[in-house]
Amino acid sequence: MQKVVICGTGFLGSNIAKAIATATKPNRMVQVSSRNPERIHRAIRESLPPAAQGRLLAPKAVDITDPSTLALAFENADVIVSLVGLMYGSPADFERIQWRGAENVARAAKEAGAKLIHISAIGADAQSAVPYERTKALGEQAVFGACPDATVIRPSLVFGPEDDFFNRFAKLSRVLPFMPVFGGGVTLFQPVYVMDIANLVELLSRGDNGVDEEVKGKVIEAGGPDVLSYRQLMELILKITGRWRPIVSVPFGLGLAQAAVLEKLPNNLFTLTRSQGLTIHNSPLTSNSYFPAIPTIANVFHVDTELVNLTVTVYMIFQGVSPMVWGPLSDKWGRRLMFIGCLLLLSISCVGVALTPTDAYWLLLVLRCVQAAGSASTVAIGAGVIGDIAVIAERGNFFGVYSIGPMVGPAIGPVIGGGIAQSLGWRAIFWFLCIAAASCMVLMILVFPETLRAIVGDGSIPPPRISRPVIPIIGRHRESNPDQVERPPKKPFVNPIRLFFYPEVTLLLLFNGVIYCVFYGVTASISTLFQEVYPYLNETDIGLCFLAIGGGMCIGTICHGRFLDKEYRVLRAKLIQTGALSPDAAAKDENFPIEVARFRTMPIWVAIFSVCCVGYGWALQRHVNIAVPLLMNIIMGYTIICVLNTTQTLIVDMLPSQGSSITACNNLARCSLGAGMVSVIDVMINSVGIGWTYVILGVLCWVVSPIIFVIMRMGPKWRARRRAREAAAAKAATEKTAEKTG
Repeated sequence: MQKVVICGTGFLGSNIAKAIATATKPNRMVQVSSRNPERIHRAIRESLPPAAQGRLLAPKAVDITDPSTLALAFENADVIVSLVGLMYGSPADFERIQWRGAENVARAAKEAGAKLIHISAIGADAQSAVPYERTKALGEQAVFGACPDATVIRPSLVFGPEDDFFNRFAKLSRVLPFMPVFGGGVTLFQPVYVMDIANLVELLSRGDNGVDEEVKGKVIEAGGPDVLSYRQLMELILKITGRWRPIVSVPFGLGLAQAAVLEKLPNNLFTLTRSQGLTIHNSPLTSNSYFPAIPTIANVFHVDTELVNLTVTVYMIFQGVSPMVWGPLSDKWGRRLMFIGCLLLLSISCVGVALTPTDAYWLLLVLRCVQAAGSASTVAIGAGVIGDIAVIAERGNFFGVYSIGPMVGPAIGPVIGGGIAQSLGWRAIFWFLCIAAASCMVLMILVFPETLRAIVGDGSIPPPRISRPVIPIIGRHRESNPDQVERPPKKPFVNPIRLFFYPEVTLLLLFNGVIYCVFYGVTASISTLFQEVYPYLNETDIGLCFLAIGGGMCIGTICHGRFLDKEYRVLRAKLIQTGALSPDAAAKDENFPIEVARFRTMPIWVAIFSVCCVGYGWALQRHVNIAVPLLMNIIMGYTIICVLNTTQTLIVDMLPSQGSSITACNNLARCSLGAGMVSVIDVMINSVGIGWTYVILGVLCWVVSPIIFVIMRMGPKWRARRRAREAAAAKAATEKTAEKTG
């Protein structure tokens, strides 16, 4: 039986894989290969009829810039379908992928003795000034140079379900008051249906000698039956969507200027993860913007600094407790409504704090508790969204993007708070927070979709009207017949306290909580210590000092998510290569030792963090140049993100269906211990001095470090036992129900 490798997935690649897998004459086995093929493999498998699912081989990850990965993926292949392409990037990116990457695939196909079908694009021209067109043509030349018998297909504009061109303009027609066309819209297109291209590739992959002789070494230009102008395409889109918009001609120069800007930006700039990251920045922003104004607030309320620090302590307590309510509610009733409710509560409480009389310290204390209840819960709900939309192989990167909001908060919060407090007064901080929270709430109402799988499944089930965004521009927007979709069962309310009875969860939360409380022992004292050690700093300067630790956190957020996913892929490939794990077993999340993949570099981050913590304390003790403690802060900011994001990702990996609840438990552990640290840090410093205080905190990190090795060794066993108990409970419940109905 033939083996066909689809190298490069996506819209066209997935449809080609389906066409070959469902063809019966002859039967062929299909393998999808890309950087992260697991998700597309799963989607293709779910879309195939049961009889065809057995023709889908386990996916294999490849990097087209690394020929060694191609050789492994192409082993025993009869046909290679190369869909090497890039829509966005710099000229160097296009050369690396569409030219050199295509050449690497062709050489690997030649070495494997496989037939090569290379998908290029109409308009490929080696003399073109457009990098996309030029590198497509250079890629074709490289393919024929390495593999003279290859067949190159140049499809025109491809349309079909989930295509990028027509669906994108259909979405834009929802929000734009007009539809733009460049240069009068006279550019001609010959759209071709995606399944026509898929069926052509299926035909060429059959191994028919007559067909092979006719097409080898040839270029096939594939277009549809109709030739339409750009303006006619816009008219067709508006007609199909049932919308009326004026079509406005835009000069080509303006279009080129727009493209020059957009190609520098990431694709899908406004995504689900980024929008929720923008929203959950309110939690650290509300907490940290308050810090530089602590001395001022103590003065105007005529109380000691310790009492104002108490407002920080109670804020952290409620920051930990409130998600224990909101998180499970979002696991049952949906993410969108809980997001909006939290932001509404936060907005109202900020107004209350801004209007608090200076003789009502008790009211300040109460309203800070309400603020915490509104802001902190968005973090737990956001983690639930990640569990809804991301598979285990890509969850690290998702958490990296998601964490940008919470990390920007500590970085810019004190700067904003210090600047506002110095120029406009401390009350203006909370008016600013009110505006920020209300703006995010409006954003969520307008565009944020429901993601809870118990409500929307894989995105194809329409949620209740109240859970739909006003402007649905984020999400999959799959067309489906609700009567033909199996709706997920309603989730019962699960008490999150029960999660503490899982040994792996308890140990992880203890480890994470202790490291976090040490970190909070650093951040909560920056204002008072820097003012004491460096008395020439004003409120704004102290706020700027927070940029060091916040900047390190932002860098860690950007870098570490991709590192986590790479660690997952490296360990997975190693286990498969050594035979410790079969490809089929590796495709199932429950069989993979995810604890090892996530935690095997954790000792490094904990060691660096604890050493810098000790160094930071003694730098302040000795009154060294301010650059030294700030450098320590940058390193601690980076490493704490490596620790916190890794642990957060792992606990959601363990219980993805209860992402918000488990994150609420994590929040409770962290904030409870952090609140305790805030309440005693000044006492410790006054008792033993700055240097020895941070020695104690550094040693505390080492005390909990053995948990890392316990989790890596015992975690998979504990997960297996839990799955067995859950399976037994589900079986007993089914039998009990059968008895009642019988």
